[in-house]
Amino acid sequence: MKIGYSLPVFMPSADWWIQAESFSTVRVLKTGLFDYRSAQRRCILTTAQGPQSYSLSLLGGRNKGQTIDAILLDWRQPSMRDLPVALVTNYARTPYFDELFPEFMDIWNKQPLHLSHLNQNLLVWAQKRLGLSLEFLSEPVFDAHLPLISSAGKPSGIPYRQMYDGQIGFVPEASTFDLLFNLGPEFRFWMQEARTYLQ
Repeated sequence: MKIGYSLPVFMPSADWWIQAESFSTVRVLKTGLFDYRSAQRRCILTTAQGPQSYSLSLLGGRNKGQTIDAILLDWRQPSMRDLPVALVTNYARTPYFDELFPEFMDIWNKQPLHLSHLNQNLLVWAQKRLGLSLEFLSEPVFDAHLPLISSAGKPSGIPYRQMYDGQIGFVPEASTFDLLFNLGPEFRFWMQEARTYLQ
């Protein structure tokens, strides 16, 4: 069994999934240090005007020096209501939106207290709907020497069908929302081609 490790990221890009799929099990490390500026709380949506960054609202400001499992979401903030609206506005005409958006809302409306819980719940849901068969397990111990799955760095830039690619070009750093609503289970076929290209 090949094991990969990841911090609990928020709906990461296609590059993260390409890396994750090379493992049979992904252990989600909840006790690593929280990084306010990282993909732990941010994702990219595609819009007709270009890429749009969305950030989850947190209690306690930047939470400097805290571990990820201690970070609490602030569901009272208007920005937490903005994400579903942004998804409807920008993805309602994509092929898999009508099927998958209600499932996302079921997870979102439960309003988990902890950032790590929301992120892991979304990862588990997304991998099933992307046609993958990863097992996500919580890992209580963080080791800074573990090689981490990451979408940081220069994106691979391998294109897939996006809603606004004819207007704004391909957005390689777009989030899992983009993959789900545009490709759904077709993602695994795109990923096979992408991995062949990257070899």
